[in-house]
Amino acid sequence: MMFTEMDFYKRFVYAKKCGANAVEFWKWSNKDIGKVKEELTKNELSCSIFNIDCRDEKLSYDLSRGILNAGRKDEFVMALKEKVASKLGQTVDVQIHTALKNNGYERVGLTISEKHINLSPTIYLEEYFKHFEDDDSIDDIADSILHVYHEIRFEHSWQVHTISNFENMKEKIVYKIIHAPQNEVLLQTLPSIAYLDFAIVFYILFEIDEKGTATIPVTEDLLQVWETTLDEIHELAKLNTPKLLPAVFKPMRIVIDELMGNSCNNLIQSDDIMFVLTNSLRSFGAICILYEDVLFHIGNLLRENYYILPSSIHEVIIIPESQAPCKETLNEMITEINETQVEIEDVLSDHVYYYNREKKELLQH
Repeated sequence: MMFTEMDFYKRFVYAKKCGANAVEFWKWSNKDIGKVKEELTKNELSCSIFNIDCRDEKLSYDLSRGILNAGRKDEFVMALKEKVASKLGQTVDVQIHTALKNNGYERVGLTISEKHINLSPTIYLEEYFKHFEDDDSIDDIADSILHVYHEIRFEHSWQVHTISNFENMKEKIVYKIIHAPQNEVLLQTLPSIAYLDFAIVFYILFEIDEKGTATIPVTEDLLQVWETTLDEIHELAKLNTPKLLPAVFKPMRIVIDELMGNSCNNLIQSDDIMFVLTNSLRSFGAICILYEDVLFHIGNLLRENYYILPSSIHEVIIIPESQAPCKETLNEMITEINETQVEIEDVLSDHVYYYNREKKELLQH
């Protein structure tokens, strides 16, 4: 830092006299940017860099250069929280929220709360951190978060007594499957039912619209508030889930065409060897393996037994036995998919399953 004994705006001329062609400065918000531009032009200087505002000046230095690494992710989150809060003003509260997700994965987000509204969206930051590593500025990332927030914010409070009223919630209880061995900590707070190496867990599906879904997990505490049993919510979920989230079974080529925006023939063809089973939202669609008679009907359609590859918690891949490689190769495929294509929290399992249509039985291989 040079010429700190001088007025800030007089430093430009002395920098030029010392032979500099460019300058940098820290903290822009307490500067007259118009006057800075004037001094740069008058002294034929360029500004190579200036730092964002942050209470941690070392972090501010790192952030401005885009050199923040995973070890300083916490500081990135703090800087982003401060920037979002400053843009929203004092009437809105911004807090850092850490949530334990599937497979023991912890996600960090910003929870934005408005006065007199008891529903506060949390916007998770992992994807934004990737944008920052790609040299997006904190200011631009904050603007992106605010855009999302204004899209999804709740305009009215939710009546808490509605959730605690079991009769009001009965038709909204649905279920999904997760991998039990990888979720021992999470399952301590969630009522669950074991199935193979999966755990069936439950949630309330409040609404479905173009913005997505609004859900709340069914916890042990909520079960006590409802004064009901695990068996009862299981029976309700068995009825509700196929109705609210019906199964979708398609050849893989059709799914790919749809993702690419191409029109295609929806009929199954004789050369189709790989299929996708999910639900209408493609969200937690792996649960469709538990829908009544779905696996049996697929077996009748394929006219043979088949393998199920747990590609994620959102869908499974089905390969007829006559078209499948050996079990070892299938397991290698699953491992590669999990390691390269699937987020940690979306991983369902690490091995293949086998459906015997004569016995109507799903087996763990």
